[in-house]
Amino acid sequence: MSNATANCLNSLSALESALTTTNPAIADANSKNPIWLALGKPLTQVVIPGVTSVDQIRKPNSNLDVFFAVNVTNLYPPVKTSSLSLSKTIQIIYSEFIQTILLITKSINNIALTTIAFLCSLPKNI
Repeated sequence: MSNATANCLNSLSALESALTTTNPAIADANSKNPIWLALGKPLTQVVIPGVTSVDQIRKPNSNLDVFFAVNVTNLYPPVKTSSLSLSKTIQIIYSEFIQTILLITKSINNIALTTIAFLCSLPKNI
């Protein structure tokens, strides 16, 4: 190949080009591909579900944003640590634990009462 990386999707312009470049050989290569069939048998080199034109790639509400550049900053920084003291944190966790235990106990009691009511409703001659 004279240009081995010509078909690489390593830039937004390459993605845009692939979204509009058709090739009849795609149908032969994908004739039994269920995903290709479900997408409506597109003949373009790239398909992005829900994107029907190139200008939709970077729309604010498209749920699609492809980053091709390397960022030097962390896109997902760690959550800031809490300023609560350790004892306050333990109190909160303990309180939530007790609430969870009370809810579980209430659920078990409801199940037991429902079971007893059901058993009492059965005919006595079984």
